[in-house]
Amino acid sequence: MRRLFVAAAVTALLGIGVLPAHAGAGSVPPVAKPCAGDLPGDTVHLAKTVDLLTLPAGTWIDIPLEVTLPLPGSYALDANIHGRVWGKPPFNTLIRARLFNVTANSAVPGSVRTVVHVADQNPARDEIGRRETAPINEDILVTGPTAIRVQVLWANLEGAAAIAEILNDEGGTSSLRFVRI
Repeated sequence: MRRLFVAAAVTALLGIGVLPAHAGAGSVPPVAKPCAGDLPGDTVHLAKTVDLLTLPAGTWIDIPLEVTLPLPGSYALDANIHGRVWGKPPFNTLIRARLFNVTANSAVPGSVRTVVHVADQNPARDEIGRRETAPINEDILVTGPTAIRVQVLWANLEGAAAIAEILNDEGGTSSLRFVRI
């Protein structure tokens, strides 16, 4: 009982909660987490699938994934862009993504990733496709509130895909996250 009392007192002093009543010797106290005000951060998820075939090809297009970095400082940006390309060969289609600093009107350096690329020139094949998720991890230094958005570029390099999408479905979703570092 004394161990439980000492452990509870220590965890209370550290601000990390109290051990449950059933905790005995060898129990590990919960890990302290930073307060929301200490390290601002947020995650947004794509609300619905974006059909790229309805949007212009060969140019960077805004998709509805955006966060605002609230304070001056350094931030870690993490995006996971889940895409799908599908069609009947022959075709060669790709989707790329990048982070875009809306406030500065410029791409975040080094953030371009190929999300998915399907190239098959064999017309004898049935439909072919691929789903992939491309991670984007970049650090950024900002001097004030800054909006960061995901942009995508898709292109039929040869032939035409029947499907080109940024996904939010049962197979996965796309997200954008920031944490002040």
